[in-house]
Amino acid sequence: MKKFAAFAIVITACCSIISAQTQARIVFPFPLSQVTLLASPFKDAMDRTCSYLLWLDKNRMLYTFRANYGLSTQGATTVGGWEAPAHGLRGHTMGHILTGLAQAYLLTGDNRYKAKADSIVTELRTCQNAATSRGWNTGYLSAWTEPKVDSLLAGTGLCPWAPLYCMHKTFAGMLDCYNLLGNSTALTVATAMGNWIYTRLSPYSQAQREAFWNNMCWNAGEYGGFNEACANLYAITGTTNHINAAKLFDHSRLFTPCLNNQDQLSGLHANTQVPKIVGSLRIFENTGEINYYTIANNFWNQVITAHTYVNGGNSIGEYFRAPNAIAGQLGDNTCETCNIYNMLKLTRLLFFHDPQPKYMDYFERALYNQILASQNPSAPHGHSTYFQPLRAGGIKTYGSDVDSFRCCDGTALENHTKYTESIYFYSGDTLYVNLFIPSQLTWTAKSITVRMETRYPNSDSVRLTITGSGYMPVKIRVPYWLRRTMEVRINGSLQPRINTSGTYVKYNTTWSGSGTIELLMPQSLRFERTPDNTNVGGTLFGTQLLTGRYGTNNLSSLPTLNASTVTKVVDTQLSFTATANPTTTGLIPYYRMHGERYSVYWTLTNVPSDTFITATVPISAVSLSVPQVSEVKFLKSKIRLTVTGGFFKNQPMEMQLFSLNGVRIAQVKGLLRAGEQQASFILPKTLVSKKVYVCSITFSNQAFRRLLLYK
Repeated sequence: MKKFAAFAIVITACCSIISAQTQARIVFPFPLSQVTLLASPFKDAMDRTCSYLLWLDKNRMLYTFRANYGLSTQGATTVGGWEAPAHGLRGHTMGHILTGLAQAYLLTGDNRYKAKADSIVTELRTCQNAATSRGWNTGYLSAWTEPKVDSLLAGTGLCPWAPLYCMHKTFAGMLDCYNLLGNSTALTVATAMGNWIYTRLSPYSQAQREAFWNNMCWNAGEYGGFNEACANLYAITGTTNHINAAKLFDHSRLFTPCLNNQDQLSGLHANTQVPKIVGSLRIFENTGEINYYTIANNFWNQVITAHTYVNGGNSIGEYFRAPNAIAGQLGDNTCETCNIYNMLKLTRLLFFHDPQPKYMDYFERALYNQILASQNPSAPHGHSTYFQPLRAGGIKTYGSDVDSFRCCDGTALENHTKYTESIYFYSGDTLYVNLFIPSQLTWTAKSITVRMETRYPNSDSVRLTITGSGYMPVKIRVPYWLRRTMEVRINGSLQPRINTSGTYVKYNTTWSGSGTIELLMPQSLRFERTPDNTNVGGTLFGTQLLTGRYGTNNLSSLPTLNASTVTKVVDTQLSFTATANPTTTGLIPYYRMHGERYSVYWTLTNVPSDTFITATVPISAVSLSVPQVSEVKFLKSKIRLTVTGGFFKNQPMEMQLFSLNGVRIAQVKGLLRAGEQQASFILPKTLVSKKVYVCSITFSNQAFRRLLLYK
């Protein structure tokens, strides 16, 4: 094995400020064709969905389109569920099928996926060409008649269930077939749809369009990501009307509070809003208008900090609720899967402009604990959840081959055929390693391959084998959940230990022939409490949400978990046991929980004193109050503790500071002398201003842990 010529280590802190001059991305994804999944649960999930895409009869899925345009249905029978001829969302799945096929082709190289996508594009173009013969506007393409759209724009309240939402899916699928497969007919179809939407919407005033988007009777005003698709079309054509069409979907009910960083999401249909925000960010990328970026950035922060469950999902009954209402909002209809399909799109786009680790930390949490967790591994075609119940005793349910076709069945066709999209990114010569999923990257432009082998999360170790020569710095994500030192070896040589979690560590490296990077990332147990009830929380190991196994027991209330009893089982598969109510209960990662009832949240008791507890209380609500301690302050170089009254004898004291990610920053021991009312501890120089830390203070045989803002 040849050694690399030189390396250097740098830990970077990413800036969170962005200007209009930086609308160009600074981090980029690799084409799906350059990253291959190796054996893992992700590869299994992809294979199941790919099998379904080939199995699904295209003529049955084209039935409602052809019938709508008076064309022959070629003897096909109809399907059921949301694609049945009488259903209000018929036609929405077709675009997801196109995208899924295009992605599957790039992942596998199997021409059957491309051929099927190309044939569907041709058939839909035939439908679109027949629009004028039906008395409809040029470019109209839908499984619904155009007068149904007229009823939305007329404000009669008689329109079907979200007609523009259904059209958007086909629009987006066409763009993907052009971008991923090079299908020029798909671009012709998409361009005609973009022209159609501009022609239909531009005559209306902003106030009128606001009324359209506010019409949520049967979600009539839900338009999916139409603004995103128009911006994507503009990026190809450069036609001004296409970016102007994207802006016609601006919705002040959502955009104005987000621009002003006001959380007014409560009561809004969640998956109607997230695609709008993705579109806002794409408008920014194409115009440099900074307000669109600010809207997207603020929205993301609001959802993540105040509306997100422990698995990374959001919403109950499809709607956002009051900020920080988590423990009080547990049910069978929590965490619509479509929401996270869109949240991950948003997260990824934000990272391209501002590569902060927090985005990939969330991406990893949601990818395992919502997306991978959504697929039924027992079904040959691996169908998806709609909701993911988070109440005690909940159980997942899934779609079927031809009788479901719910919104989340559609996005599942994309979710499970793009697992490779965010494992690696690049910026110039630098490789970003974001996720720890067995895979192989072929960086064609540099003639370098990177093979990642790991059993993570069943193992703490990851091995990267680099083959090729040239300068290629590597930036590796140090996960937020890391509590202990991360160990890195390059070609067997131990590097300086990494003690800072929630960052990227960069190795400036010139490779010559081949080399290895080996990571050891010790996962550990932690508990995350809910902001509205600190007695309730979830249990995690690394990024894996642990779920109690309850078989057929339909629990009526949250079980009480004795946190001190959670014990890892020696096994090839990650699993634990614990005492709850008061029997022994098995716990496994949430993504593996299928076919039985479970509990994600618990009433927590006896949390071990040496176990870090993630506090999810918003910063604005944080105050530090320790019994018998009247004041704790950060000064310029020390922390000062003031007690009420005094002690009759000397009291040994210890202060520890943790980052919110659980890494201990400092540990200082001291003495509060008899009669004294103040004690001071010298602060480490590594603290960051305007950052919240967990301050743990032990004195007089008592321990207290609270949040503290370092100014």
